[in-house]
Amino acid sequence: MGESPRGFDHLQIQEWLSEGVSNCHGLGYCLRNTGLLHSGLAVLFIGSLLLQRRRAPRIGWRIRFGFLRLVYNGRLVVDTCGDRRSGCSEEGLPDSFLGLESPEHRRIRLPPPPNLGKLSQNTKASTIWRLKGATSRDVIVGPLAGVDVSVLDIGAGRVLIANCDPVSMIPSLGPEDSATMSLYEVASDVATSGQSPRYALFDLNLPPALSDQVFQRYWKAVNRTCIKLGVSILGGHTGRFEGCDYSIIGGATMWTTCRKNEFLTSSMARDGDDLIFTKSAAYGATSVLARSFPRTVRKHLGPSLFDRAWKYLQSANTVNDSLSAVKAGIHQHGVTAIHDATEGGSLAAIAEMAHASNLGGIIDLEGIPISEETEQICRLFHLDPLTSLGEGSLLIASRPNRSRRVIDILRSIGTQATVIGQLSSSSRTLFQVSKKGRSRIRYPKRDPYWNAYWRALRKGWS
Repeated sequence: MGESPRGFDHLQIQEWLSEGVSNCHGLGYCLRNTGLLHSGLAVLFIGSLLLQRRRAPRIGWRIRFGFLRLVYNGRLVVDTCGDRRSGCSEEGLPDSFLGLESPEHRRIRLPPPPNLGKLSQNTKASTIWRLKGATSRDVIVGPLAGVDVSVLDIGAGRVLIANCDPVSMIPSLGPEDSATMSLYEVASDVATSGQSPRYALFDLNLPPALSDQVFQRYWKAVNRTCIKLGVSILGGHTGRFEGCDYSIIGGATMWTTCRKNEFLTSSMARDGDDLIFTKSAAYGATSVLARSFPRTVRKHLGPSLFDRAWKYLQSANTVNDSLSAVKAGIHQHGVTAIHDATEGGSLAAIAEMAHASNLGGIIDLEGIPISEETEQICRLFHLDPLTSLGEGSLLIASRPNRSRRVIDILRSIGTQATVIGQLSSSSRTLFQVSKKGRSRIRYPKRDPYWNAYWRALRKGWS
């Protein structure tokens, strides 16, 4: 596994200068206490202040500087404390050191948290799920809430099953692990149909700072993972573009074909089905955060739990889990629906499958497994494990008389599986039961993982 450089470990330069940029004492304090005076970077830092200086701010206003760090290919830039996904920070400063502009003088107040991750249900309902282009009788399953795949009739009694997902390049994970994790996510969605993905297209919109050497490592990992999954790469589009940044760097589409009676979707669950949950809640959040901030996480968890969390990435591939579960039978003979837990975690996955299948049900929230390492990481990052990124876990609907067989098959390949509830057509409402009583399950408004990840970066965690 390639070791990813961390620059200055996100050296934090966040001094609030209430007396103005021109105050020599304040500037000396900033340089001295951030180590810049001894790191050889003082000239660059002072130069940036001169480039930015227009007039001193009034007392009671402040200038917020970011942190100097090395970008993944070794290029020195200034990263302000804004959203790194965009080309500019929340102060409006471009990432390029030579393109620095004057910082905005603002009053001391915290900005509202950015709305990251998937769009709201209401927004998607008024756009993506309603405005679907030209009507075609060949489309069996189009854009639907909570459905992982699209299905197209291609004639001769066969269908094409496809999915499209973002791909990531997370510097702290390294190009190899980033590519592998991204490919597993796309392939896992296709595999929820009960079929193996066979073909792929890629659209990669790379940050300008990403070097050829790093991209070569990334693409070699893509190639290795596709070979392991049995997926052939058919083509795509790749380039560097201004305004593109880490961590989302494009998207991938995978698909396969099968006979019309051989596939599943998450909308096929039935009245009376058991709901089976695999592995642990917040599996994806545990996997990524442990790898992105290993020093901080290891210190908080201790060596034993950290080692367990570190290995999550190796088991994030749910393709084999889906293909193994359907060996118990499909439709009325076994598994009726499979859905992967992604953004919004286990609660979102449960709500999505129930809504897509037009069902309600009773869920034992305390029965949803949460590993000790996940619980500790969620405490550290202030996450709700039931609504945090669940990549690597599956929600499986099964006929009650076949659930034991599904669980036995999964456990035989080393995958923990637990019945957490039942679906019902008697009510279209989902209820949770716990020691506190019974209440309605509502779709999570936001996955806390995204803000937790960026907040940890801004704090300089490593």
